[in-house]
Amino acid sequence: MKTFLIVYGTAVLLLMGAAEYRGWSLMSYQEQKGVPKSLRENPGSYRSSYARVLHK
Repeated sequence: MKTFLIVYGTAVLLLMGAAEYRGWSLMSYQEQKGVPKSLRENPGSYRSSYARVLHK
């Protein structure tokens, strides 16, 4: 039983490594182009949406 678990664990790790390397995913996603990442790239936006707020 111990040998089986070692072989099974190794196989799972190898398959996960291959999936990560190849870029496989269980969920599909669509990347949006041209989305501003900061306030400097989007000067017409509200500043509060970019600020980190700590509530006490």
